[in-house]
Amino acid sequence: MGWTWEKASHYYPNGNIDRKAECDAYFTEGLNEGQYEILKSTMVGGVYYAAVRKLKQYCGENADGKSQFTDLPPDKQKVFGAIFATATFKRDYLNFGYKDMDETMVPGDATARNLLLHCLCLLIMNMRYYGASDA
Repeated sequence: MGWTWEKASHYYPNGNIDRKAECDAYFTEGLNEGQYEILKSTMVGGVYYAAVRKLKQYCGENADGKSQFTDLPPDKQKVFGAIFATATFKRDYLNFGYKDMDETMVPGDATARNLLLHCLCLLIMNMRYYGASDA
């Protein structure tokens, strides 16, 4: 798949784009607001890594054509690793780009921080200990 480009909305005081905040916003703002929980996220160079929990599931549209979501029970809330390659340009429009991936996609990127990998491993072990069948 290709890259997605948009106008950034998160900046540092010096005017540079806050790449981590932009990537976090993918899961916490806009159409995805309330559907995901970021357990841990970090940037390594221009690559964003996050452990993300899915909280809601799409269940169709109502009579008005609006999307409807239901809360997932705790044993159905899957945790996945999100990876975004990022890029920025010094211009007023379409100045932040990302290529979103998850841990199932290749080619792989082996620079993930140990803390994030540790967090994902602990979550999986915790899910298995408490009997979640999808861990």
